[in-house]
Amino acid sequence: MGIRGIEASFTYDCIRAMIPDELWAEACEQGWSGDFALAWERGYAKGSLEQARRILIKLGTQQFGAPPERVVAVVQAMDDTAQIDSRIMRVLTATSWDETMASPASE
Repeated sequence: MGIRGIEASFTYDCIRAMIPDELWAEACEQGWSGDFALAWERGYAKGSLEQARRILIKLGTQQFGAPPERVVAVVQAMDDTAQIDSRIMRVLTATSWDETMASPASE
């Protein structure tokens, strides 16, 4: 194995170690396991989205108490980090979960 083979193997091992097993399995099923950069981006984006959801729920719980089930369902259905980020910022000035979760006219 030449130096390029060693580099490729090392890169594969490093990236593989950073991607959760369930995401890696999904990637393999979809046929893009060879595209490590894409796998990494998708895993990072998925993790960022989940983290944003957790932050929104935690901050809102601190301000308003436990969220109603309907709020949890809406937060879990959100798939745009910008949309979640706007709700996180609203927690700072809102007076309730309803006010926090209301859709602004620009969305």
